[in-house]
Amino acid sequence: MINKKLFFNAAGDFDTQGAGFQYAINTMSQIRSEIIKQIFFEISIADFLPVDVGFAAWKSEIVQNLEFLSVGRFADGIVNQGNSRRPKVDAGISQIRMPIKTWAVKTTWTIAEIAEAASAGNWDIGESKLRALKKDWDLGIQETAFNGLLGDDDITGLLTNANVTINTTLITEDISGTSDAE
Repeated sequence: MINKKLFFNAAGDFDTQGAGFQYAINTMSQIRSEIIKQIFFEISIADFLPVDVGFAAWKSEIVQNLEFLSVGRFADGIVNQGNSRRPKVDAGISQIRMPIKTWAVKTTWTIAEIAEAASAGNWDIGESKLRALKKDWDLGIQETAFNGLLGDDDITGLLTNANVTINTTLITEDISGTSDAE
């Protein structure tokens, strides 16, 4: 997590001294041209849930039908002599309502900030701020997909959805305690 206190002074303005714009060097100093960038743990949420980019843009919700099948055991359908009772299968439909949220964050930079960043010789403040905006989106979508939207009970995540059926019979012990064969 970024410590934002490092970048802003007591008045809430950007602190050029703490942000690496001004630093002392001597004749034995070497300034490396590459910049070390932050790395975040990211996974593709499309590997875990369907993602429809652009579907229902600018709508307030998506309503989708859910099909439910009611089936019995396969063996109950085996026909025996004199057995006239047949098991029955059925189907039904319901709906799920998924709210759509609009997300907007801004970024700005000034001529003075561009000039200060240019004097470093190897950093583009506009590009970095836009990269921060994209990273904010990516990490926010990832967190929402797994943990839900903070403060909004209508948008649950894969790990926080109370409607998920939990199967504790398939794996009956801690995975860390299982053998390779198990």
